[in-house]
Amino acid sequence: MIVRITAAGGVVLDDAADCKRLSVVAADRAGVGDHLAAAGAGAPLDADHVELDVAFLRAGAAGQAPPGDFDAMIAYAESKGWLSADGDRVRAHLA
Repeated sequence: MIVRITAAGGVVLDDAADCKRLSVVAADRAGVGDHLAAAGAGAPLDADHVELDVAFLRAGAAGQAPPGDFDAMIAYAESKGWLSADGDRVRAHLA
C-alpha cells in the first residue's frame, strides 16, 4: 500500500490490495503535512515518517485488499509500536 502525494498536492492510495507494505511517496517533501491534513489522511511525524489515518487507509483498501489482510497489517504495526495509542494512526516511512 502506497500513499502517493502528487506534484499538484493530491493524495492517492496506490496498491491498496498490498497490505504487506506501507509507505508514503511524495513529489515534494516540503508540503507533505499540509497535503495529508487537507485530505484527512494524516500528519507529519518527523523528517522520515508520517502518521497515516487508519480510517483513510481502511476506506481506500475496502473492496481491494483480501479479507483480513488490512487488519493483519494494522495488528503487525501495533506489535512493532507503530500504531498510535488510540489506534487511529499508523506510522509510515516517507520515501
